Amino acid sequence: MRAFLKFIVFLLVLAVFVGGIAWFWAGRSAGPTIAIRQPGQFVGQNSSLEMMVEAPEGKFSSRDVTVEQGGNTFPVFTLDQPKGDIRQESAERLYIMRPVGKKALPDLQSGPARIVVRASRPVLFGLRNVSSTTTHDVTVRLDPPQVAVLSTFHYVNHGGSEFVVYRATPADVESGVRVGNIEYRGFPAAG
Repeated sequence: MRAFLKFIVFLLVLAVFVGGIAWFWAGRSAGPTIAIRQPGQFVGQNSSLEMMVEAPEGKFSSRDVTVEQGGNTFPVFTLDQPKGDIRQESAERLYIMRPVGKKALPDLQSGPARIVVRASRPVLFGLRNVSSTTTHDVTVRLDPPQVAVLSTFHYVNHGGSEFVVYRATPADVESGVRVGNIEYRGFPAAG
């Protein structure tokens, strides 16, 4: 009887040891893959978030997206309340599209902000979760770009060309000149 008791204790110690190794190994698994496609560097009045989340077998225990600005956190998307356009491209990959501009988040102010995406998936038969977090720094611009023409008296002869000098603010906005149906892209100049 004593040998049987030692055998049972040995099996329990072995099971705890193997379980501990499995718990540790499962925690080292890779979390879900997150890729933010949009917005780029700026968020405006009607900007949208476009992102992809991928996990093996498409199993997620949580997915949430927030916008953080000045100590405030604005929820954009959660797994519990999936609002927005969600497309499942494959069994493992989801595309999520949600508006993140001023119209969708009225408390958003001009200045720097951060989009934070957190996703986790179950491992070890659902006993443990592994997580991934991705951040994307953006600048919130709520004022529309402005343009001021600096050159005057433009005379274009047939077959000739003209040079227009204008100032677009902020300096990094895309700008140009439209003549009829044709648009000409503007380029920054110093001096």
